Parts: sequence; structure tokens; C-alpha cells
Amino acid sequence: MLTSSIILPVLLGLTSALPTTLNARAGGPAITPIPSTCSITSPFPVDAAADQTFQLKEETRKSILYEAYYGDIDYDREAKSLECFQQCYGYGYHTECQGAYWAEKLIVPKGYYNTEGGVLSTGCLMFTRPLTAEDFVVAEPGRNIKAAAANIAC
Repeated sequence: MLTSSIILPVLLGLTSALPTTLNARAGGPAITPIPSTCSITSPFPVDAAADQTFQLKEETRKSILYEAYYGDIDYDREAKSLECFQQCYGYGYHTECQGAYWAEKLIVPKGYYNTEGGVLSTGCLMFTRPLTAEDFVVAEPGRNIKAAAANIAC
């Protein structure tokens, strides 16, 4: 009796500590104002024409830390891209996310929240490393419009 009264609570305690599968959930990194002590730089090519917009090269996706797509919503473009950069800064302990990219009419990748992907959406992509001009190509017509990117170093 004494043995079973000890073993049962121990076994129950161990089963509650077993790993479980993680499910996708709502929410994202906190929108945190970027301090003035941090530097924010654009990784876009410096010789680009003012009306050019850029899309990421496919291999750049390997460095994605977090991505979010917002569908077709009405919003203030400048405010939303700034929020994307502030979310990059707000990720973790303010050092994990080093670069962010925001654009309208991004192609949602297959598998994003178990979807088939392929639809065009506004999105914010955050990266584990600073982005460079070599991470981009000129966007296809009608895609990745109003793109903005920033590297954040604090």
C-alpha cells in the first residue's frame, strides 16, 4: 500500500512532464519601440532606382526566424512596416532577430499554418541574420510591392 501511494504520484508527475506537440497559435512577437541607441539600416542595393521594389531570393528563406501574413486588409502601409521592424526588435531578448522584410503581394509559402500557400498577401518576415543586397532580386511585376527592409543592430 505504501509503495503504491508513492509510485502513483511519481508516475502521474512524470507523465505531465512528457513533451507534447506544439500547435500554431495566434500572436507574434511584441511590437516594441526600437531605442535610438540601435542602428537601423536598409539592406536594399544602394544603386537601385527609386521606383524599384525587391523580393527575397529563395535561398534567403533558410534564415527566416518568424513570418506572418495578414491577408488583404486596409491599413497604413508605413505604420505596418514599422510595426514589422518593431516586432523584429521585440522578438526574444532583442538580439535574435537581426533583419526584417515587409511587403504587399508576397506569395504565402506552402505549409504556412498547414495551408496550400500560393495566395498573395501582405507579410512580415524576420531573419536570424542581417540581410544584404545579395539576398534580393528585382521583384516580378505586381509582386512584393511597397517592399521595405531593415537590419537592426543594438
